Amino acid sequence: MSNTTLYAVQTATASSDGQFSADQVDPAMVNNLPAGTSAVANYQLNGETYIVAFNATNSTATTFQAYDEKSGKYLIQVATQKIDFGCAIVEPFYMANSPMLICYDGTQSEYADFIQVADDFSLTSVYGAKIGEGNTTVKPFAWRYGLFFIAYNMNTGDVAKYQLSVPSSQALYSETVWTDGWAQGWTRFSFFQMGGENFFIKTNVKYNKVNVDHFMDGADEPSHPVLNIDAPDQMRGLTAVSAFTDAKGFPYFATYRDTGEMTFNGIYGSVLGWDVEATVTAEKGLSVLNTFIIKDQNYTLVC
Repeated sequence: MSNTTLYAVQTATASSDGQFSADQVDPAMVNNLPAGTSAVANYQLNGETYIVAFNATNSTATTFQAYDEKSGKYLIQVATQKIDFGCAIVEPFYMANSPMLICYDGTQSEYADFIQVADDFSLTSVYGAKIGEGNTTVKPFAWRYGLFFIAYNMNTGDVAKYQLSVPSSQALYSETVWTDGWAQGWTRFSFFQMGGENFFIKTNVKYNKVNVDHFMDGADEPSHPVLNIDAPDQMRGLTAVSAFTDAKGFPYFATYRDTGEMTFNGIYGSVLGWDVEATVTAEKGLSVLNTFIIKDQNYTLVC
């Protein structure tokens, strides 16, 4: 089994006492995700939060109910299945209020698979978007009444934005609406919203920079840097970054490095920086970081 650690996160902006805390949930109440879990996604379905753990080695996806009120336990397995699509990158989004996933492995295919989540938790690929091989970031996001995703290759700097639509003849369709060349080396993209606007934090491992970008003023417009700074020590050598929003809509992000150090950070209202709210020590050598919410309570999972 994997070593799965769960933290209950109480943000300063959502707490009654104005204090931030990140407390480990009793390990006896947390089931482990499967050994070999290489990617994790979460989604809401029928009022419940679910976690899907993907294993790229044996091509399986295992779904867990995040929390069971009756037993008080976390991560209760509800389904598992073999998959026939790449899962190096897995990102959730919603279409017509129903959960879907983008799954992609740029070492094996030039297609991103769009996965429909059924009420019985089964995962079915309903569309493949040709985005090319080698992309290291694929991220979906909503803007106004539209759905979009970006694909970026950190080795070449190539980036493209695609818009999704639902034609009468097929389940989905994607159209390229913008392409550009960014600097090489950007990684650990994590999206968040503030005031209904899309932002993302990203780190550059080639030039040791951190950006916060605003996306977007128009469907065919690029992102615009709001913050561009030399990466502080806290942001160098990280394994993963995951942004999240608390119950009142304020943005935060968590980081993990393979020494086990984790930080929880509150993003300024100006989006021009952040404060480290808490630091905790998890197990060393983990690789997956995921943030999610159950009811109005934020959680951070690392495995």
